[in-house]
Amino acid sequence: MKNDPEVLQNAVDLHDEVVAKLESVSKTGDFTTMALFQAIPAVYGEHSLQRGGNVMGQQEIGENVIMFMGGVHVSEPELENLAQELAIGWTAKFKAYADSVNALKSWTYLPYADKSQDPLGDN
Repeated sequence: MKNDPEVLQNAVDLHDEVVAKLESVSKTGDFTTMALFQAIPAVYGEHSLQRGGNVMGQQEIGENVIMFMGGVHVSEPELENLAQELAIGWTAKFKAYADSVNALKSWTYLPYADKSQDPLGDN
């Protein structure tokens, strides 16, 4: 995503929705969530180009961006499917919002991808 505070705030707001849903269904309250925002400065891509490029395609981004990863972990086995759905939905809603404000960058970091994503085909 573009490095834009309003876009990042959307991810935080969506996180709050995930937490509220989990609080409403968890019998134990034993769950964790994670929102990771990692800066990817444009200079990474520039340096990569100077050295012949890289397999991650950072040189294609062309501007300062933020890489996002959201995660949900539950201790109650009966909530595992819901947790997966919430995590995937959170990411999908966030991407849709970012796209609606022209902040989406089509680049998925393979180690952070989940089973619903296609990091090799997205680029």
